[in-house]
Amino acid sequence: MNTSVVITPTNPPKTGLNRIYFLDNLRATIIIIVVLFHSAIPYMIHAPNDWYVISAQKNIIFDIFVAINDVYMMPIMFLAAGYFALPSLRRKSFSSFWIDKTRRLIIPWIFGVIFLQPVIKYFRYLSRDNADMDLQTYLHLSFLGGSVSQGHFWFLGALALVFFGLSLLFLWKRPLFQQQSAKIKQPSALLFIVFGIITSLGFFVVSIISPDHTWEYIFSIVLVQPTRFVLYVCYFALGLYAYQNLWFTAQGYRPRLKTWLFPAIMCVVVFLLFKVTYPVSTTLWVKLANGFIHAFCCLCLVFALLGFFEKYLNFTSNLWDKLVANSFAFYFVHELFVVALGYLTINWSMPLSLKYLNVAILSIIISYVLCEHGIRRVSFLRKFF
Repeated sequence: MNTSVVITPTNPPKTGLNRIYFLDNLRATIIIIVVLFHSAIPYMIHAPNDWYVISAQKNIIFDIFVAINDVYMMPIMFLAAGYFALPSLRRKSFSSFWIDKTRRLIIPWIFGVIFLQPVIKYFRYLSRDNADMDLQTYLHLSFLGGSVSQGHFWFLGALALVFFGLSLLFLWKRPLFQQQSAKIKQPSALLFIVFGIITSLGFFVVSIISPDHTWEYIFSIVLVQPTRFVLYVCYFALGLYAYQNLWFTAQGYRPRLKTWLFPAIMCVVVFLLFKVTYPVSTTLWVKLANGFIHAFCCLCLVFALLGFFEKYLNFTSNLWDKLVANSFAFYFVHELFVVALGYLTINWSMPLSLKYLNVAILSIIISYVLCEHGIRRVSFLRKFF
């Protein structure tokens, strides 16, 4: 049976102008999860050695929480960015598009790296053996001495690079992106299988050259995890495809939670068992298995979350509007409070769960108040956030 819907002048696709609330709400929720994610890192048993503050109190629950959320958070953000990229490109010239991206991405990226990240990184020195090093000395010996860190601002640079690639492709192949699909078709299972295989192989091939979890610079400027960046580019491209084919609209494809939930749960179980059995990917076969497990776990989690939000959170309200409006500024400032509160509470004598909740909840509240009642009230700052 042909389930295609023909788009005619009297039956136009309702995308671009109408908000898709569940995508907005999912993006805002991912930013909250990022705060919970960063708040949990100090309490991991296998916390990264270069994290700003590492607690003596640890629990494997935080390792599991970080490992699972690390799989899907950024792919969702890049998929959403790809989905909303084409309407902006179509409305604007190349120059006006990049004037907007410079204001909304590149200037905040540079400002964050130069002015905020040194302060955030300073807590690493305070919590280690250099507690007597004042901020001025630290800036002189470390940051100004060449030890520049991008921290969570890497996302802005990576997203700007992907937008740059898209804008060049748009100039070169404009007709390819100019019109949406004339027919709306439900994607087949084969499409998702092929996408999963492509992302799996991309992850695997890059992991041979650059091991998973390592960070490297592109053009000596943009900081990325190469294995993950392959996924991000693929999900950005999937977002473009989804927009072109009217996914997430009333007529188009909308992920069903009951379709994706069980595969997502099974993938998470396999993913965790694999990480316990092979904590370090060494041989080619282990790297290959790691690529497939990570990529398919990511795929199922991303679409299970899309299905959940489409089913239960496809609406707006005053609170959701504020969370969505503040999400970018929220991401921009949150890590300063997460790290500062983690440092201030590091020696508190209390159950680890309460300490974590204190840091996470206070970071969310302070970041939200600063964004809603500070940044949004200043017209100059609103231009960038």
